Amino acid sequence: MLALLLWGNMAWCEQSALRVRLETLAAEAGITVSGLDRIGNEPARDAAGDLPERLRVLLQDYNYLLTNDDRGKIEKLVITSLKQPDRKWSASAYINTTRAGAHHQVEARIAGPGGGQRIVVLLVDTGASSIVLPASMAAELGFEPEDLHAGWSRTASGLVAVKMGNLRSVQVGNASAENVLVTFMPGRRLGTTGLLGMSFLDRFRLTLDDARDEMILQPR
Repeated sequence: MLALLLWGNMAWCEQSALRVRLETLAAEAGITVSGLDRIGNEPARDAAGDLPERLRVLLQDYNYLLTNDDRGKIEKLVITSLKQPDRKWSASAYINTTRAGAHHQVEARIAGPGGGQRIVVLLVDTGASSIVLPASMAAELGFEPEDLHAGWSRTASGLVAVKMGNLRSVQVGNASAENVLVTFMPGRRLGTTGLLGMSFLDRFRLTLDDARDEMILQPR
């Protein structure tokens, strides 16, 4: 009886492990998964809802990418790394902006996985899920082909094929974040200015002051 109980507990623990739960969910949804070797032995959290929500709950301690097919359906999950604690700031960052019509622009220092750095002007866009840069900048920042994953981005003119990866760091004023998702888009579809999207902005409480031409980032 004791042996049976022990075996039952071991089987239950194995089924509740995060890696096993992800494999089961991927098989049910018909998606491919890479990066499972980066998952530890931790138990899975209870997750309900649609597929993106369940993955968000299960993988809240990890950085990951989802790629969609040309119909917008998730076809691949790529687990890139364990999240590192964000750098905390003791004070809010007050950042001067310039204006492009009704929109705010800021200077940002970005660093890629290969150590390449650039200072770029980005349009503050809370509607963008990630930082968006022209595809030509990927090589300058040190991205290798294996650092990037294919995906699709929905724009006003339809779906656009893109490449996605993770920047080593992004600094705006005296606020910074590490391991920030970036989308590289063909320059002809992006325009002249990249976008500072929610993969960076969501690390902070954001205030845009139109009267002062100022962006305020407060630590969470």
